Amino acid sequence: MLVLANTTANHSKALVHLKETYIASGTPTSFEETVLTEAQKISSKFPYDPADSCEYKNILAFVQGDGGDRMQHIDDEIAIEGGDGSNAFKNEHCPVTNLPVLELENPVEDEAGFVYERDAVYQILDKERNQRYKFFIGSGHVTIKENLKPARLVIAAQKAAKKNRRHDKGPR
Repeated sequence: MLVLANTTANHSKALVHLKETYIASGTPTSFEETVLTEAQKISSKFPYDPADSCEYKNILAFVQGDGGDRMQHIDDEIAIEGGDGSNAFKNEHCPVTNLPVLELENPVEDEAGFVYERDAVYQILDKERNQRYKFFIGSGHVTIKENLKPARLVIAAQKAAKKNRRHDKGPR
């Protein structure tokens, strides 16, 4: 499943690349071949080993029953890998502001789990006459304003990091 998800993501990136670079000409274009070739280039440029993915490590920890060392529970509903949120988010930086997701003031996420700074993404979406404007990010993912909600995992990681900073300072 993890390999399939990565392959699908690479094909999506290839489609976005085709959309951005295609110029019509008088000669026929084999879109299937073009997308497959581009997806293969992406796959070779960014090799994927599912054993290195956080999803695989979480599954393995669960199956082996030793998830206690790798997972830090923030509350009853949320667990963050590594305790600091590393490798736990779909994107490490907001596609609009390029700030790390853990530094966002008001993180929101879309239905696919991509995280944005709320004010920045709303500003872009509010410029459009139609609030259902589709917002494209580098991965080729599409979202609309109505699908954005508070990024609970990021907010929990921010709270945990803040708590750890206070704890690390200790009494003065």
